[in-house]
Amino acid sequence: MTTNVTYNLYYDISAVLLNSVFIILLFFRKKVKGRRDWVFMSLIIFMLLSAVMEIGTSMIRNGDWVVSNGTRTVVTALAHYFHNSIEFLVFLYVLQIFGVLRHRKGLLLIIVWIPQMLLSVFLIVPSLRQGIFYYDTNGAYVHGYLYFYFYYSIIGIYAAFGIIALYLYRNRISKKQFALINLFAICMILSIYAEVEPHMRITILLQSLCLLVCYVGLENDSEVIDNETGLLSRYALWSEAALLYESRFNTYVVSIHLRNFPYYSRMLGSRLTTELLRTMGNWLAHFSGGKASVYYPSRGTYTLLLYEYEKEAALEVAERVRSRFASPWIARGTSVTFQTSVKVTGIPNQIKNEDQLFAFIENHDPARFSTGEVSFIDEVRTDQRNGQIEAAVQKALDENRLEVYFQPIHDVASGRIRSCEALVRLKDPDMGYISPEEFIRVAEHAGQIGQIGEVVFENVCRFLHDNKPERYGLEFVEVNLSTLQCMDNSLTEQIQNLMKKYEIRPGQINLEITESAVVYNASVMKQVMDNLRQLGLSFSLDDFGTGNANYSYIMNYPFDLIKVDKSFLWAANEKGDNRVILDNMLQLIQGLNRKAVVEGVETEAQRDYLTRRGVDYLQGFYYSKPIPGAQFIEFLAHTNGASEMIEMKDTVAVNTVTEESDIVAVNA
Repeated sequence: MTTNVTYNLYYDISAVLLNSVFIILLFFRKKVKGRRDWVFMSLIIFMLLSAVMEIGTSMIRNGDWVVSNGTRTVVTALAHYFHNSIEFLVFLYVLQIFGVLRHRKGLLLIIVWIPQMLLSVFLIVPSLRQGIFYYDTNGAYVHGYLYFYFYYSIIGIYAAFGIIALYLYRNRISKKQFALINLFAICMILSIYAEVEPHMRITILLQSLCLLVCYVGLENDSEVIDNETGLLSRYALWSEAALLYESRFNTYVVSIHLRNFPYYSRMLGSRLTTELLRTMGNWLAHFSGGKASVYYPSRGTYTLLLYEYEKEAALEVAERVRSRFASPWIARGTSVTFQTSVKVTGIPNQIKNEDQLFAFIENHDPARFSTGEVSFIDEVRTDQRNGQIEAAVQKALDENRLEVYFQPIHDVASGRIRSCEALVRLKDPDMGYISPEEFIRVAEHAGQIGQIGEVVFENVCRFLHDNKPERYGLEFVEVNLSTLQCMDNSLTEQIQNLMKKYEIRPGQINLEITESAVVYNASVMKQVMDNLRQLGLSFSLDDFGTGNANYSYIMNYPFDLIKVDKSFLWAANEKGDNRVILDNMLQLIQGLNRKAVVEGVETEAQRDYLTRRGVDYLQGFYYSKPIPGAQFIEFLAHTNGASEMIEMKDTVAVNTVTEESDIVAVNA
């Protein structure tokens, strides 16, 4: 069919302008580009090129542009290619929304690409192109005998593919998305038949308007982009994770958590904090593209999804991230170094559902995740292990098999052991010895920590009643309290009843409370401590320097002892700057008229250094590991001297030491 009509170019010119603005808008609005974004961008670019090529062919046919036969054939072939590739890209975009093609390599990809490859072949091979279009000897454009059959077949094939995809994968998206995709697909197909008059070129303009509607409805930045960082949001991660689990894609997850973020956020203010977050986000955004996407799911936490990566390659990326985050970040001339934990896991082998994924991202337990190395986490095995540990803890509680060990604390002034810390231990008949760092964490999540705390406190009271260690110079025992125990309204009554039952004097017990427990709920904690203080109990602050507590907690809470976490002592051996930090912490504690306990003493050099610094109490393997009660009594008698038999009444009179109060997290 020969077509020698004059074409109206205004529709195509409008399409060129609309798509040009669209491309600029997309380029600047989204910093992070995923594969779906690139397909959508390609769709718009093909719309733009299709409109440009149609303007070119129209000018040739209108006689406005005189070119050789070869040039007009190439321009027309390109116009056909770009215009008839739209259906293919629309179908790819729909599949990206469903998350179907991200890792599929075999037969499905071949089937999807067959019509598009046929289009390319028919337009390139001259003998086949004659069946689509050609220019006659007079230079008139002619539709070949295959024109309508070929192009409408391609449209029909991709329309059928789209309907099948909508039916198969409709449960992967929301009802709103499903309705918008249907509307979008229908409008795109109808626009092909919208040539109301032969001389009009309105199809591309209508399709461009369809894309605009699609962008507003399906690519809404307010939902998928985090305003603070410009990265993909928590909602976007949840949506992507749902697709990954539905389609069983093999993906690695890298989680980056800024441990001291709350502190810096308060200290630096919101504006500077936001600039630092954007600086870090911009650096991480370099990983984004077809094989990766970057998210900011919660404050102080970034997440990378790595597609089509092997485990080794994913760990290499994680190590690059860890190394960069170990260096300072600079914004407005302010240099900040965050303590950062980086961990990696896999979907679906290590994590089985969205809930597990977000639990993995949001679990920042410092006992599990080091700041100095990348941690690979198998949450499936971890869950299995946690289930076994939870059962072992419950069995030990039911059978009264939890043991309490005692670690001596050296009194520098007297050179003797005046106190000790009670530590819980668990040895299961089937699983063997289970580390307290492991089973305490599980017990906290399982709601068993209150029972453990009560068992430990009763065992300590029984130990004091039966062995009377005050005869050998022991003045008090430190007992840890967990955060959950401190939130229990019945805690004071429980402690009072047990002390009365075993005839324990208040001065014989000192309660340890961790920094995190104090910060967790300051008002409740203050009330609990006041109630226990009225019973005559004393307190110590445990793990000082590792949490979010500040100096006001030392001044405003009745802590007699401040326990400096062992990490500060060990770090002081590695670097001179770290020793300055430790020295200042000790000076602060002494300046506030509190007694200092330093944990983790393992060498004679550490002992001598801390003694010179005027530390009151030392605790660590240099003196003794935690040992069972009977062995501790022997150790105490041998160390302090069996002749040092102190009458109980004298102990009460002399016991002016303000026992360290640290809420029992029943820690290791």
